Amino acid sequence: MDNSRVTIITTYCSSEDEAAAIGNALLDNKLAACCNIRHCRSLYDWQGRVDEKEWILSIKTIPVNQETIFNRIKDLHSYDIPAILSETKLVNPDYFQWVMKACSKN
Repeated sequence: MDNSRVTIITTYCSSEDEAAAIGNALLDNKLAACCNIRHCRSLYDWQGRVDEKEWILSIKTIPVNQETIFNRIKDLHSYDIPAILSETKLVNPDYFQWVMKACSKN
């Protein structure tokens, strides 16, 4: 089980449609096995204080796809500087096999 690791990449989008468009582009290119979209309220400083609704896009993938996904998010995202976070997690072997198969281009 030590090798059963999945990368979860998270970014925040201005709309549900934008999150879905990025997620679908990654799925279409076999870069992601699964994408989850959920709503949140974000508070931050960007050219003044911002308090707005955003959509969180969580992307499950294999570690080797991380750099390509970062670049695709930057290309597709509406923000000048999108937040793109990544973490690698140990998962159960069956789920790992599914993610590997879903991200396989063969």
